[in-house]
Amino acid sequence: MHQSTLFTKSPVWRRFDNMPDWSRPHALNSWLNEQKSLTQRLRTTWSNVNVTVLLENKQPPFIVESQYLHTPRHHYHLVREVMLHSNSKPLIFARTIIPPMSFKIAQGALTRLKTKPLGEVLFSTQSLKRQLIGITHIEPMLWSNNIQKRYPINMPVLGRCTCYYLDNKPIIVNEFFLPTLFEKL
Repeated sequence: MHQSTLFTKSPVWRRFDNMPDWSRPHALNSWLNEQKSLTQRLRTTWSNVNVTVLLENKQPPFIVESQYLHTPRHHYHLVREVMLHSNSKPLIFARTIIPPMSFKIAQGALTRLKTKPLGEVLFSTQSLKRQLIGITHIEPMLWSNNIQKRYPINMPVLGRCTCYYLDNKPIIVNEFFLPTLFEKL
């Protein structure tokens, strides 16, 4: 069984160019297209930006994630779900999938992040390549009961799915932009 603290089931991803412009709020476009660290960008607007780890397990990914990574779906990957927040105000949820072939990149730092932002490792790597896979529209009912109890989300949320290649080895990072992110924009 696939575990997620964020979702009741896997999000459905669409290619970025297949999502109509009207479904993407203007303020969100720059976040969806951000090429650098989201944590660094958050820190330019918000104070005390931190990472709270919600899940970090070796487990099979969602089927679509294993398809994007070209790995057998029953293989165990490191799955990490986090909340980026400012003074406990949730701004972004993220889900990272690291397949076994990528465990040792960056001297194994990706498997020892704890509360360190992933971007601090990713964007300090010389060999980083990025490929935007798609975006999604998360309806409130897709969020897990635990997330809804702790951080009620009563409107659709957009997210992006990106595949990063470090030393030609893939990892997937899914980021979900919460409505609170736009309170200061």
